[in-house]
Amino acid sequence: MGESADPGLLRQWWQQRDDYQWRIDFLRSRGLLTPLRYVIAGIGAVMGILAAINVVVPPAADGALFRIGWAVTAVGSLAWAVRWMLLRWPSARESAVLVIYVDVIMTLSTVLFGDANLAMSGIPILLCAGGYVVFFHGPRLHLVHIGWCLLSVGAIAVWLAASMPEHGLQVAVSRAVIALLVTVCILPALQFGFWLLQDSSMQSLTDPLTELTNRRGLTVSMKRLDARVGGDTDLCAFLIDVDGFKVVNDTHGHAVGDEVLIRTARRIRDSVRSDAVVVR
Repeated sequence: MGESADPGLLRQWWQQRDDYQWRIDFLRSRGLLTPLRYVIAGIGAVMGILAAINVVVPPAADGALFRIGWAVTAVGSLAWAVRWMLLRWPSARESAVLVIYVDVIMTLSTVLFGDANLAMSGIPILLCAGGYVVFFHGPRLHLVHIGWCLLSVGAIAVWLAASMPEHGLQVAVSRAVIALLVTVCILPALQFGFWLLQDSSMQSLTDPLTELTNRRGLTVSMKRLDARVGGDTDLCAFLIDVDGFKVVNDTHGHAVGDEVLIRTARRIRDSVRSDAVVVR
């Protein structure tokens, strides 16, 4: 019999907190954050330039409304490029807004061809936004992106069926299924797999009892702190020793000793800033 996914694991994946900052720090510590920001800006710049050309020389349908639409797409894409090129990496909330923004811009660019077939052929461009969500965000924002893909593909499919007098419904359904396989079905599986790899990586850097950073994680965390802060920033370290801990272990047993360590770790974690590194 074939193996199936653990329902508890799927539930844990769905309920995961968004480790957006962890991923940003991971890329920053390896010097990849700035190049990636420029790549994202470059994608927006290319879209903006192509849309600007389409204002002057429309690729298919022509008319004032289409030219205005291409102008909006051009300005929106170039604004996206400038934002990524000149400003810092966005916060988690700003990043989510940018994903929704680019979903709308990309869908608009496919509709402006004025042809349902061309629009359906162009809708896989939403993979760009989907790929970003897979890496940086959790399944909840991905669900929003999937909802937009379903709405966009469904609307274009209705348009395609209505524009073809013969076999329109059959062609529309076939094209819609292919588009949804590309934009909707592949990326959730990739995100789940990426989450498994990330979770395993984070566990290797964490003490299993107290859930604090372990010795290996300290080395990684120090590299990230060094990359994040400026050269004139002061960092301080405190060493905390739990007095009388051996007596607790000897008198009450290791189970009680473990509970003392767990509660102590939580007290320390709750007493420091969220970006502080607490190590066992």
